[in-house]
Parts: sequence; structure tokens; C-alpha cells
Amino acid sequence: MIKICICCDKSIRDGEAYIKVDKMSPSGAGTTLYQHSRPCKPVPTQTSQVPLRP
Repeated sequence: MIKICICCDKSIRDGEAYIKVDKMSPSGAGTTLYQHSRPCKPVPTQTSQVPLRP
């Protein structure tokens, strides 16, 4: 199974340390998310809308 870090969106390789994070949902079954054990650089997020045309 491929595990993807919720912080940096990179894969977690076999043998690499990670933390399981349970995400509970009131409307159905929960999900298990994964995060690197050592701090990783978060993916930058877009905070303002960029116009489609210049």
C-alpha cells in the first residue's frame, strides 16, 4: 500500500518512520492518514485567486 504524507504530499517509503493519524467522520467510517515522523516542509497553498486572463 502506498502511504502519502498529509503535510508534504510525498510518499512514505518502506521502512521510513511515520505517524498514523485517525480522522473520524460523524457521517461514516473514519480514515487513517499518515505523516512523516520527522518534520517535513508543507506544500505551499494558494491564498488568493489568480485571474485566468492577464
